[in-house]
Amino acid sequence: MKILVLSDLHIPTRCKFEKLLTLNMNEYSHIIVTGDITDEDTYFYLNSQNAILHAVYGNMDDYYLKSILPEKKIIKINDKKIGIIHGHQTGRGYTEGLINKFENLDLMIYGHSHVKDLRKIGKTLVLNPGAFCDRKYAEIIINDKINIKMKVA
Repeated sequence: MKILVLSDLHIPTRCKFEKLLTLNMNEYSHIIVTGDITDEDTYFYLNSQNAILHAVYGNMDDYYLKSILPEKKIIKINDKKIGIIHGHQTGRGYTEGLINKFENLDLMIYGHSHVKDLRKIGKTLVLNPGAFCDRKYAEIIINDKINIKMKVA
């Protein structure tokens, strides 16, 4: 199971939509977006892919996106419990505060800071893929383990 993880796209203000087209969306079974999509057309593009889209809103998303996306989300993929949140809820560097918004996660994915982060806090693996507007993203492969690769577009 291969998963694309994006955060802080900021399309069209800080990144051009065409940058998304450089990613081969057909490689992925799921797409996780941790917010700051900012543009409805970008959301519709992501949602139209064959992969299942899991997205939450960020502080820069417009009213429409905030009205259709949740603030946080929990999903299960291959029996792994994954929490998704943007990160603005606790400020810029308080990852532990974000984890406290969930219970018993295998993986928490967040964004907002635009800074890549991959570490373990307690029993929870924590991932911030960095900002897509800065060409950063991540891929996750979940079998019986969670394997994460940080990538540059």
